[in-house]
This record gives sequence, C-alpha cells and structure tokens, in this order.
Amino acid sequence: MTTIEDLREGMVWGLRTSFVRYARSAGGTVEALGAALLTEDDRFVFPLETDVGGVRRYAGGMRITAYGGLIDIEIHNPWIHHEPALMTAVVKNTIAGRAIVTQLDFSSSFLSAETRLDAQSAVIFDFRYPAGERLDDIEFVLLSDDGSVSASSSSSVLTGRTVHGS
Repeated sequence: MTTIEDLREGMVWGLRTSFVRYARSAGGTVEALGAALLTEDDRFVFPLETDVGGVRRYAGGMRITAYGGLIDIEIHNPWIHHEPALMTAVVKNTIAGRAIVTQLDFSSSFLSAETRLDAQSAVIFDFRYPAGERLDDIEFVLLSDDGSVSASSSSSVLTGRTVHGS
C-alpha cells in the first residue's frame, strides 16, 4: 500500500464516479495500473512524470471492467496540454488510441478543473454519454518542501487516507 504522503505532485481524477460505481456494483473490477493509485472513494491518482514544453505527463493507468468484458475501459498515462487560452486532457486508451478526453476549465480554481467529454472520446463509453457530458473534475496535488499538501478543499484523497496502488 502507498499513502498520499509519498506523492510529490500529481493529478486526481475519478473519470466519472457514477460510472465507476455502476461497474463495481455490477460485479466488475476497478483497478489502478502501474504508478497510479486508487482512493477509497474510487478516484485515481496519477503521479507527475514530466513537465516539458507545455505538456504535463502523468504516469499510470486505470481499468474498469464489468459484464464479462462488455465494459472494458483502460486509460493510460494522461497528459495535460497547455496552449494559450486552452488546456486539454489527453489519454491513451485501448479503444480510441491517444485522444482528447476533455478541455479543462480552470475558471473557479487553479487547483481543480471542470471536465466535459470531448466528441472524439465518446467511443470510450460506447457513446452512452454524449459529447459535452460532465465528467468528474480533475484536481492537482502539490506537496511543498515542508510536507504540506495543496489541493482543492473538496478532495478527500488528500486527507492522508490510505490509497491502494498496483
């Protein structure tokens, strides 16, 4: 087991918590892959890997399965692209390859961003959610040199709870 205290900087994302819980309630599995961690409240924590040229790359992945494989979503190594007036989250998944999942809206906080499903990534959910559908907010974790955590106040993952990694 790994704790959040081991993380220096990262991204927290539940993808769409209601979908994750639906898959779990149907007898499916929800797991963190590689360097990613899974919190008690079914959100994924991705450690920052690199930050070069306006692209922040995070390590690890997530896999959600249910119904004997009818639901099988894998997302790996998310990226955040920062361009003038626009930030996008890009992921690699087994269905769409590397694709933009959402554009990020930081209008209410610099530590979290509202996300909505991008049209080219609706295939990840087998088109059950339309383009523009609200996904979970992305939150960012910053651990200062004195060990204090900065993040959005709604983030239960940052209270020092144990998180589970693979």
